[in-house]
Amino acid sequence: KETDTRVSDLQNQLEETSSISAALKCQLKDLGQQLVVLSGERDRSVKENGKLKSDNQRMGKEQEMLIDKVEELKSTRDTLEQDVEQQVAEYQDMMKCCANLQQQNQDCIKDLEKATVELERQKTI
Repeated sequence: KETDTRVSDLQNQLEETSSISAALKCQLKDLGQQLVVLSGERDRSVKENGKLKSDNQRMGKEQEMLIDKVEELKSTRDTLEQDVEQQVAEYQDMMKCCANLQQQNQDCIKDLEKATVELERQKTI
């Protein structure tokens, strides 16, 4: 009887162990599938990271080019501002010359009018 009980206990343990073993095999299979999925995700992530690094390097170069272009445009702006200042100064000088010429012209007209009046006066004498 004791042997039967012992055999029965061992059979129960064997069934329990078999059940646990089957459950562990199932879990192991699931973990294997998860590992495959995670490996694929890791590979995609590594690939995406490489692409992002490449994009980052490209954008860094583009940023450097844009900074150079901005500096070039600032230099061009400074040159244009100097040119405009010079042209304004030249224009102001020309306006002064025009004003002087107008004054000289008016003085000549007055002198001509005086001379005409004097000439008319002398003709009548």
